[in-house]
Amino acid sequence: MFTGKSHDLLKEAHAKAKAKDPPVTYLGSVPNEISAVLPELIKRCRLGDDMSWVVTASTTLLKKRNSNSRFSDMELKLVTCVFLIIQAAVRKRVSGEIVTNDLLKFGLPHAFASIVVNALQIERNSIEKSKLRYPRLENINWRVDMILSSSKQKRQSVIPTIQMKFTLSDGSVKRFEMSNKVFQTLRYTVAKILQIMNELEGHPMVKIMQVLENDQMRNL
Repeated sequence: MFTGKSHDLLKEAHAKAKAKDPPVTYLGSVPNEISAVLPELIKRCRLGDDMSWVVTASTTLLKKRNSNSRFSDMELKLVTCVFLIIQAAVRKRVSGEIVTNDLLKFGLPHAFASIVVNALQIERNSIEKSKLRYPRLENINWRVDMILSSSKQKRQSVIPTIQMKFTLSDGSVKRFEMSNKVFQTLRYTVAKILQIMNELEGHPMVKIMQVLENDQMRNL
C-alpha cells in the first residue's frame, strides 16, 4: 500500500525516466552496474517476485562472509546492483529515509525499498566493522649507522646506512634499513609526490569537483 508521498515519488520517477533525466540521489553518478540492471530489478519486483534474497546476499558479501550460493549471470548482476546501493549508503552514512526516497525515485517499489532499509538498519554496524581498514602511521624514528669497511687494498671507508622504524596504529612496528643512495631516491620521490599534490590541489577542475561534492552532500 503506497502513501501519498510514495505515490508522488513514483510519479516523479516515471516522469524523469521518460525525459531521460537521471534522478539526483545519494549515489551521485550512478555506476553502470546499477543503471544497467535497475530495469530488470524493477520488473521482477513488480511481477511480485520475492527479491529479499538479493538483499540478503548483498549484505553477506558486505560483511566479508563467504556465500555458498551459486548465481546465474543475471542474478549475480542483481546482487552486485544492490550490493553497491547498500555499500554507498553505509559509506556515506545515509539515513533510512533518504535511502527509501531515492530508491523510489529510481522506480523501485516501496516494499523492496523497505527490505533494503530494514537490512541496512540491522546490518549497518556489522558492515562497518567488517570494512577493510589499514593501520595508520603513528610515529617515525630513525637513526644513521656508520659501517666501517675495508677493501683488499687495505683501505678503510665509512658507509652510512639509515635505520627506519615505523610505529602503526595497530601497535605493530616495522623496521627496515636503507643505503644512502636508496634514501636519496626516497627523498626525491616524496618531494616529487608533494609537488604533484600541490599542483593538483590548485587545479581549477579539482576546485570545481570539490564545490560539486559539497553541494551534493548538502542536498543529502
